[in-house]
Amino acid sequence: ISGFTITNSYAAYDGGGIFANSASAVLTNCVIAGNVAADQGGGVHRCTLYNCMLSDNVASNQGGATIRSVLFNSVVKNNVALNTGGGLQGGAAYNCLVIDNVASNEGGGTRATMSVNCTIIGNEAGTIGGGSFKTGTRVDRNCIAWNNTAPTNANIHTIWPTINNCSPDVIHGVAGSITNAPMFVDALSGDYRLMSNSPCI
Repeated sequence: ISGFTITNSYAAYDGGGIFANSASAVLTNCVIAGNVAADQGGGVHRCTLYNCMLSDNVASNQGGATIRSVLFNSVVKNNVALNTGGGLQGGAAYNCLVIDNVASNEGGGTRATMSVNCTIIGNEAGTIGGGSFKTGTRVDRNCIAWNNTAPTNANIHTIWPTINNCSPDVIHGVAGSITNAPMFVDALSGDYRLMSNSPCI
């Protein structure tokens, strides 16, 4: 599917906007907005997405925007999960912006998602891992996790060292990670590009 807007849909189980059983199902340049799943994947269940916008989707359980999906160059914004993974649950994200998502439990931005070259900002979790909650050996790589909120580990929760990340929750200097402020061009206006003198470059 390419160039479509999927909105105001409801699923009694998984995949409020789109349901697939294989990541070989591909979405490009799509908008997935305002959909609801009674269980998992408010926007999408198990797809591969390129250059998509996923916003304002709701899952009553896990994965407000997506579950078991792989995203490239996409924006995940203002999604809600009433359990875990406010933005993304499982799968992977590459070069994505994950912003202002909410989970009632773990992983406001992402949960059990392999994130690479992503900016994870302004997300909220009710218990732990406001930006990113990781289980097992899946870790964030070359990501910025900043200004997320949760009672415990507001930005990143992981049992393994993150790699080349920028976040207050990492150990500065371990596995290439830093705690310096990322220095966005204009975060208040939603411009999360990095300034030329950012320590993240």
